[in-house]
Formats: sequence, structure tokens, C-alpha cells
Amino acid sequence: MKRRVIDPNVVVYTSLIHGLCRASNMDEAKALFTKMGDRCIKPNTVAYGNMINGLCKDGLVRGKRTIRGNEVFGNCLKCVRPDIVLYGSIIDGLCKVGLVDKAKELLLEITAKGIDPDVVVYTSLIHGLCDAGNWEDVKRFFIQMLDQGRQPDVVTFSVVGHARKLFGEMQHDNVFPNPCTYNILIDGLCKNGCVFEAVDLFHNLKNCKFDLSIEIVGGLINGLCKTKKLQIAWNFFQRLPHFGLLPNVVTYNIMINGFCREGHLEKANDLLLEMEEKGYAPNVITYNLLMCGFFQNDKTPTMVELLHKMAERNLKPDTSTSIVVDLLIKDGKYCENLDLLPSFSIQDERES
Repeated sequence: MKRRVIDPNVVVYTSLIHGLCRASNMDEAKALFTKMGDRCIKPNTVAYGNMINGLCKDGLVRGKRTIRGNEVFGNCLKCVRPDIVLYGSIIDGLCKVGLVDKAKELLLEITAKGIDPDVVVYTSLIHGLCDAGNWEDVKRFFIQMLDQGRQPDVVTFSVVGHARKLFGEMQHDNVFPNPCTYNILIDGLCKNGCVFEAVDLFHNLKNCKFDLSIEIVGGLINGLCKTKKLQIAWNFFQRLPHFGLLPNVVTYNIMINGFCREGHLEKANDLLLEMEEKGYAPNVITYNLLMCGFFQNDKTPTMVELLHKMAERNLKPDTSTSIVVDLLIKDGKYCENLDLLPSFSIQDERES
């Protein structure tokens, strides 16, 4: 039987280079990259991006202040048309080895070429500027990012100390980001275990007469629930009218989820009743949260009641609903309840 030899193409080489770079095996990655040229296989932007990023990280680990990735980048400009992902790789690499000024120059250069930086590129540069203590440029590029409609994400604020410093500087200059940005920062603080700092930020916003939104308070309540500060979350929820705000379905769901996770099923169910009394229509997420809570606490009759309420409201079950029902069906303890399950109209599902 003859052995069939298949020549690797650019996709195979790129995948191998990606794996070697991730494993910090840059010697083999460079050898493979050179072999591509020897075989007349033209690297694509992804291959160049992997090499540049890997070489930059390799320079950081070895304590080098020069970037061999610059050589690759120079060759790249002659061979392919760089995209924002490739530019992002070199900007990230420059920042990681402390060459933030060169990263700034490159960002300005690509902007002049009409290439719009995305949030990933801005995040890399902002982190590099934070590490360098260049707070004027941090504010400048952060505001530029917002002005261009690039909404920062949790990664942008992953270095909590940097985030606090940035917002302190902006408040000092009377520059205030939009509510969505504050919501992301509060969420980031909570996820990093800085719950009380998130609460302090909220109170600072309130004291500065900032126009609070239900999204900001809801984000804080969600962070408090996730970090098991349920009583504080409940206090904020009850004080919503004091802030001039009304809860919405999302806020109710956050609080219901918090109660269910801590086993306070009666309070969770009371919130469902309150929603209905005040004219807020529970959605499928509301019922899924409650059903999961009641199922985990062996309260299947109430779970069946909730399924009937869903059917009465013509709510279409989603994947989460199906998973809960499947668990119920597979568990022998609940066989007597199976005949009590409602049927959802196929016509309703098609119309939803």
C-alpha cells in the first residue's frame, strides 16, 4: 500500500505556528515560518500576527528591550495588506515590552490611513499607558475611544487599580463617561472582588448629581448578588424609587436569581407576584430562574405551576426550560408529576 504524502498549505502552517507561539516555543515557530518562505508558501495576515505577537512576548520574557517582531512586521508590509487584527498584534506587543511611544505612533499612523482601531487595540494601548503612568494619554485615548463609539468592555477595566485611577482623573477634569461605561466598571469591580468599591463609586456618582440609570443600579445589584452580598443588593433594590428609578424586568430577574441561588424561594416567588401586581410581564427567563430554584430544592409542584403560568401567558419555552423539564422527566422521583405538565401550542411557538 502506497503512502500518500500531502503537502501542508498556508492554513496548516498557520495553525502550527499559532500553537507553537501559544506554547512560547518561538525557535520552532520561527523555523516553521522560514520554511513557509522556502516552500514559496505566502504567509497570511493571521500567520504574521501570530509571529509578531509571539516574538513580542518572547522579547518580554527574555528581558529584551528590542522587538524582533518589528522585523517580521516590516516584511509583512511588503507582502500583505495588514488589517486591524495584525496592527493590534504589534501594538499589543509594543506595549508589553514597554515601547508605548512606538505603539502610540503606530495607532496614529493607522488612524491617518483611515483604519479605525477597535476596542481591543484601544484596550492594549490604554493598559500600556497605564503601566507607564502616562495618565494624560490614558484619558486622551479613552475619550477618543468613546467619541468613536467604541464601548469599553470588562477587559478594558480588568486592571482594577488602573480603572480607579482613570476615573478619578476624569472626574477631576469634569469628564464623565456614559452610563454604559460606568455599568461596565461597576461590573468589573464586583467581578474582581471589589464590591464595596463598586458601592463607593455608585455613591460618588449620586453625590456628583450624575444622571443615574436603572442599568447602572441593576449592574451594581447584579454584582452584589453574585458576590453573595444579597442583603445589600436587596436594600438597593428597595431604594430604587429613592433614586428616582423604577425596576424593570431585568432588575426583577437579577433579584429573583439572587434569592433562588441562596435558597430564599419564598422571597423569589413573592417578587414574581409583585411583578404581576405592578404590571411587569415576567418573561421566559423569569420562569426559568424560578423553576431551576424550585427544582434544586425538590419543590416540583411549584415548578409545574410555573410551567402552567408560562403556558397561560403563551410564553415559548427556550433551551433552558427544556433542560429543566428533561431533568424532571429523567428523575424517577417525579414520575407522578409528568401527567400534570402543560402542553405548549405548536402554533404559538411558530408565531413567537
